[in-house]
Amino acid sequence: MDKKLTDWRGTEIEVGDTILYAVKHSTSVEVNEAIVSEVGEREEAWSISGDMHPYLTVEWSRSNAMHNWRKIKRLTINNVKGVTVIAKASKRVDG
Repeated sequence: MDKKLTDWRGTEIEVGDTILYAVKHSTSVEVNEAIVSEVGEREEAWSISGDMHPYLTVEWSRSNAMHNWRKIKRLTINNVKGVTVIAKASKRVDG
């Protein structure tokens, strides 16, 4: 991938970064935190133009939802401009 992906603020998104993304459920919005495991571009199956679309593969870590019964831990985000980088992998201190 030649072009670097950025969040809505212009911060570059890289593997290992911590991001926030929102998901709408009926009338409420859930905010999720995840670690980026892959950054890429691909041609969508439905595309007839052959345009490439960015995506992120992330490992979900937590949510503001009251219950953490989530079974899906790995997911793909196609709306890259809808995420916010909150910690860069090179600057994050775990533990």
